[in-house]
Amino acid sequence: MQYQIKLKRNAGISRKELIEDLLMAARKQKTDTLSMAEYKRIGKFSPNAYKRAFGSWNKALQHACLRITKRGNNAITEQELLRDLKSVSKKLNKSSLTMDEYEKVGQYDRGYYKRKFGGWNKALSEAGINIRKRGNNTITNDELFHNLASVWEKLKKQPSQNDLDGEESDFYAMAYKKKFGTYNKALIAFGEWVEGVPITEERGNRLHDRKRGQNTKREIGIRLRFKILKRDYFRCKICGTSPAKDPKVELEVDHIVPWAKGGETVPDNLQTLCSRCNRGKSSL
Repeated sequence: MQYQIKLKRNAGISRKELIEDLLMAARKQKTDTLSMAEYKRIGKFSPNAYKRAFGSWNKALQHACLRITKRGNNAITEQELLRDLKSVSKKLNKSSLTMDEYEKVGQYDRGYYKRKFGGWNKALSEAGINIRKRGNNTITNDELFHNLASVWEKLKKQPSQNDLDGEESDFYAMAYKKKFGTYNKALIAFGEWVEGVPITEERGNRLHDRKRGQNTKREIGIRLRFKILKRDYFRCKICGTSPAKDPKVELEVDHIVPWAKGGETVPDNLQTLCSRCNRGKSSL
């Protein structure tokens, strides 16, 4: 089965388009200058697109003939930054904040916090805000892929970077970027992880739960489970119910021909059932 992984591309954006949107945002704000945080709230493109196209945010402002504010590293105090960080945390009623969550309503750009405190988590710590333990170098590829599959299953769609920075995910989008270079590369690696690893891996291991004559083990791994759920559109094959319609529905992946009766753990012998239908099937 081929997964429809959509890769985000900004290569086609011209510098002219970027400048036009920057000027439009400045007119909306009725100002002759913009911070990256201000632009991000009302602009069409990512501030990173400007950095890639012009080298820096200030150079983009300069090309648009907008005023370059000198208020930055030295003019803004740590107290001001921490005060605004606490204010946003209280306003959003969140015990922890991602950089993206902060920039949606915060007064300053994330770069100020990185330069003043040496990192976003250090700024959170100084403000007395909880730090989510994500994005560190000890996270394995398998942990990242398991998390991506879990979020995909919850949302019933390919997670965006914003989705990974939300409550459903155990790891920030930045963890994927640090590990693979870009989110696109992480998605490609995830696709290979799902499709490219044989279900009957663990070569050299003797699987104690295999029966004589069977080529697969009873357990349905997370890769295969995700493939079956996606193939069946996250709906029960018997009653058609789905968590998208009823959040209380729990989906399970079940053997059509029971493993105990010789059925293999392969896609053709697996189906998605809700827990209710699976219990009814088992009782028969």
